[in-house]
Amino acid sequence: MAPLPSQAPPPPDTLEVYIGLAREHWGHGYGTEALQGLVDDAFAESRIGNNARLTACILEDNPASERCFASVGFVKTDEDLRYEDEGAYWVLDRDGWERNRNL
Repeated sequence: MAPLPSQAPPPPDTLEVYIGLAREHWGHGYGTEALQGLVDDAFAESRIGNNARLTACILEDNPASERCFASVGFVKTDEDLRYEDEGAYWVLDRDGWERNRNL
């Protein structure tokens, strides 16, 4: 799918992650479990480059998603990643993933 005219492509070495669940499945840990598996697979299996990072755009009124992404090591950034129109950006690089694994 091509980016919308208001969107620019993500920066190089950046992969955006999105988790979406039907409302009846919220609050059971499914999103966190899926996200942790995706992140572990991406970094542990070296499916992405050593300098690559994962990003997520989370709407400001979604604290459950913020908790989900924070629990697997993502941190909120002030970096301008405006390839989406709304929300705050969260990032996770290999170093952050390794630190989170060792907690």
